[in-house]
Amino acid sequence: MLKTQIIDGKGTRRTAKITKNNALLVEDIDGRDFPECLPVGTANRFRFFGGYLGSTGLNSGTTNMNIDGSVTPQTFYVESVNEYDIYITDCILVVADGVVAHNKYGGVTSLTNGIDLEVTESGETTTVLGNIKTCGQIIAQMGCFWAFGSGTDLNIITNYDPANNDAMIVPFQPDEVLPYGLRLGRGTNDRMTFRVSDDLTGLVTHTFQVIGYRHYPREVGGDV
Repeated sequence: MLKTQIIDGKGTRRTAKITKNNALLVEDIDGRDFPECLPVGTANRFRFFGGYLGSTGLNSGTTNMNIDGSVTPQTFYVESVNEYDIYITDCILVVADGVVAHNKYGGVTSLTNGIDLEVTESGETTTVLGNIKTCGQIIAQMGCFWAFGSGTDLNIITNYDPANNDAMIVPFQPDEVLPYGLRLGRGTNDRMTFRVSDDLTGLVTHTFQVIGYRHYPREVGGDV
């Protein structure tokens, strides 16, 4: 790597800073990478993205996955769109019941068939979570990136809702595995799918939330 210096407006030599994309850093505020200030009214190319996997897409159809998939497996998903790339950086699975335990799925006895989380990219499908039958197995397979609590209370929030149900909260961070997170490329068949193959109607809440950002093409969002 070539070590480069630049001269600022006062004639002081400073070491040139490089972004994580190996480009010259134009502006640095509080140690973070920022693009140049854009003209007034210019749309951002990077924008917030988030919601719950649903039976007919993000925030669409049924988003509470406390359903019976024992006869016919039920899927919940988020898929690519034509307008922008989707980058998923964080996922949060919530399993709420009267009492939850690591050796159960919430309060439901160890599942028979198990749940699955799959990602399809460029026509290739990868199983991220496979044959999960207990909440303890979810914590292990998701990598414990945000583990909290300890012992039998690991990742459990008591009195989670107004009805005083408990909840197992299991976060997963794709950007700990993939640079910039999971990308669902615009105009493709990329998707993230959560599959339920057991009767989970006994659960109070069963949701899978995704958080990240939208990345618009340059001609749509300006120069950043």
